[in-house]
Amino acid sequence: MSIEIARPQVEIDAAIRELLQLQPEKCTIVHCRFAIESGSMYRIWPQTFLIEDSGDRRGLIKALNISLMPHWTLYFEEVGVVRFTLIFEGLSRQCSNFTLLEDIPESGGFSTDVVLRNNSDVYEVVVQSG
Repeated sequence: MSIEIARPQVEIDAAIRELLQLQPEKCTIVHCRFAIESGSMYRIWPQTFLIEDSGDRRGLIKALNISLMPHWTLYFEEVGVVRFTLIFEGLSRQCSNFTLLEDIPESGGFSTDVVLRNNSDVYEVVVQSG
């Protein structure tokens, strides 16, 4: 009788896999959840950053499943949660925590509470609109 050890398979979205192959430096991946009402519109501006505890900013490289300004995505479902992924420049070695900030010239920009750094630099956060 032989015993076979199962190795878990982790599915990585094809768009993320392609981007990571093209990106020679490390990235920080942030999976976002946002509470939204039916009939609402949402988007992300390119001026979205991870603000490290030192104050340094890491820029947005790619946004997945959300429209980039000036375009909008209309949410048709019942009251619920929108999920999207943002890929940023890699955090510095010294960074121990960060916040996400959509630094825009109008109200309603996305932000998060402080996020503690982990070893994988892949995060799940809840974003608020201010």
